This record gives sequence, structure tokens and C-alpha cells, in this order.
Amino acid sequence: MNIRLYTKLYFLLFLPAIAVAQEPDLYFRGLSKMEQKHYPEAIKYFSEAVSAGNIKTEIYVNRAQCFYESGEFNSAINDLLVAEKLKKYSGSYELARIYALTGKNDSAIFYLERHLSSSYKQPASNIKLDTAFTSLENSRLWKDLWSKEWYNDFEVLHAEIKYLIKSKQYIDALDLIDQNLTEYAHRPQIYAARGEIFIILENFNSAVTAYSHAIELTKTHPEYYIQRGTVYSKLGKYESALDDVKKAINLDPENFNLYTQRSWLYNKLKMYKESIEDISFYLELFPEDDHAIYQCGQIYYDRESYLKALEWFNKCLKINRSEAKYFAARGNAYFQTKTYKYAIRDYGMSLDLDPDNPEVYLNKGLARLYLNDKKGACSDWQKAVRYGSSEARELLNIHCQDTNR
Repeated sequence: MNIRLYTKLYFLLFLPAIAVAQEPDLYFRGLSKMEQKHYPEAIKYFSEAVSAGNIKTEIYVNRAQCFYESGEFNSAINDLLVAEKLKKYSGSYELARIYALTGKNDSAIFYLERHLSSSYKQPASNIKLDTAFTSLENSRLWKDLWSKEWYNDFEVLHAEIKYLIKSKQYIDALDLIDQNLTEYAHRPQIYAARGEIFIILENFNSAVTAYSHAIELTKTHPEYYIQRGTVYSKLGKYESALDDVKKAINLDPENFNLYTQRSWLYNKLKMYKESIEDISFYLELFPEDDHAIYQCGQIYYDRESYLKALEWFNKCLKINRSEAKYFAARGNAYFQTKTYKYAIRDYGMSLDLDPDNPEVYLNKGLARLYLNDKKGACSDWQKAVRYGSSEARELLNIHCQDTNR
């Protein structure tokens, strides 16, 4: 059960943006522990936040998820009932699920009806496939529930479009959108669906146009900014991408992955101080995330702080030694510090994991050349050429003519 997932849209629609402090607050620490499935620690932080006077609805909803995952159903129900009092419908779907799972069918249907009466209700297919309601499927209560019309014409159309996209019927989905675009031109979701399809089809300029139309209609949906920012990144428009990610963070500050995205964009724009601040904030919450540790090392590498980069790549490889790019990155840092022997070792480890990488063969050859191993360098460059490196071909022509005789 993922209560946070089910209630995300509710909070984005009805709650003001949360200001992000320099240091993660109790609520953010609770969220990060919950994402890492450290539920007792998450409950501790959420409870401390409540004791400190933070009575935001989402704290109770998220603590309820942690209680549920810990098997404390009564505590989960109590928190969801508090959330319901603070914000109407905020705990309805989750209450319906828990009551169904614990055999309280009348209460489950009551709260499911409340959820279906809300403007952020789940698609019918999601609810009907939710295994929490399996015990209800053959009951009169369930059949009576679905005898009512809960969804308007546009919601039915949107569900059909999403089904076609999920089924990879992209052209049919676009045709259906085009057939209904005039009637529903005021609906941002229909433009966002176009944008989603265009991203899949790698028609990035059209995707930007589609998401821009959606954003013109509503400036409070973070996902539209996230998707348009992703497309801007693919087009190399990093400043525009950064602007969109900033807006997404303002709307959805608890989406922690956005901080790594913004850090990456800052780094692309050589705004290293800001890049380090964002990745440090993320790592304060997720200290064992090897991808983020790698990213931090790469930022220091790009700002030419190679010894600092080595520190972070070492941390990364202590956690995960199965990624070829981690060894290659540390090899590059060793190369820049002129520690060629260690660079060669790491390049070799990288190639053991990914033997078809021309860039690593190229760099390994350069390190060998600096150690006066010309024969080994030429051997590596020959392999790099085999995998498509034109730069390695040039190096072969310059350094390896005599070894080919």
C-alpha cells in the first residue's frame, strides 16, 4: 500500500508550497525515511514534527502509511481520520483500502464513495484492479457502487487515452486526442497526454509545445513542468530546463528527485556552488544513495577538484561495485591526478563490467602511453576503434605506425 502515492495529487491541488530550509526539517526527514522503508524512524520524525506544532494533513497521511506498513492498522486508521477532519477526502481512499483489508466492508464502501465524489479520484481501472478490494468484488455493495456514474465524459475519454498510451498504441491515442481537442481545448490533461506521446516518439519540439499549452491552462501542476524540463534537457536547453525544475520544486518540494535533477542542471551550466548545495541537501536525506554520491563526485570532477572527486567516487564504490561508470569515473579522476597505474586498474574494472565502451578503452590507452607502455596503448586504441572511436583512430595514426609494421 502506498498512501503517499494515492494522496499526492490531493496535496498538490489544495496545499500551499512548503518552503525548503537549508537543512532538512523533521517532516522531510520523515519522508526520506519512509521512502527508504525505514518506517519506525519515519514515524519518529513525523511524531516529532506533530509535537513541534506541525499539524499539516500530509504528515498524518504519511505517518498512516508507515503505521500500515508496520502492521499497526488501528494507528493508521486514527491518523487518516484526523487527516479527513483537517482536509476533506484526504484520507478517504486509504481508509477504504484498510477497512476492506480488515473485513469492514460497509466502512470500506462508505469511504470509497467519498473518494469517488472527489475531484482527484483514481481512475476506475486502478480501483477495480486494487487487490485491497478483492474480497468485495462479488458483493452486492461492490456491484451497487459501480452501478452509479462516477466519471464524466472527459474523465472517461482521458482514461481511454491513457490506456492506449500504456498499450503502446500511440498513433491511435493521438488520433483520439485530435478528434476531441476542439471540445476539450480547455483541459490541460489532453495537451499533457499529447506531450507524453511526443516524448515517447522523440518528437521533442512538439512535446514542448504540448506541455506549454498545458501549463498555460494551469500553472499549479508540477508534473507538466517536470516533463517539459526533461524535454528541454534533451534539446540541450539547460537554462529553460532549470527554470522548469525550479518551478516544479516550488510546487512539489517533497519530490526529492527534483533536487538531484536541479543539481545536474546547475552543473551543466557550471553553477557549481548551487549544484553542490542541492546534491548535499539530497545526500543529507539519502546518505547511502550511490547514484547521488556518484553525481556529487562528478560535480567535483567537472569543477576540477579531482581529489575531492576521488573521495566521493571511493564512497560510491564502497556501496556499489557493479556499475561500470563508477569505476570509469574514478579512473578519470586518477588520470587527472596523474596516478596512471590506478587509473588503468579502474578502467580495467570498468571494462570487465562493460566491455564495449570505446571511451574507456581510449582513456586506458592514454594512461598506458603516459606510463611508456606504447604497445598496450595501441592495443587499447585498436579496441576503441573497433567500437567506433574516431579519436582513437587518430591516436593510432600518430603513435602506433611503427607497432603495426
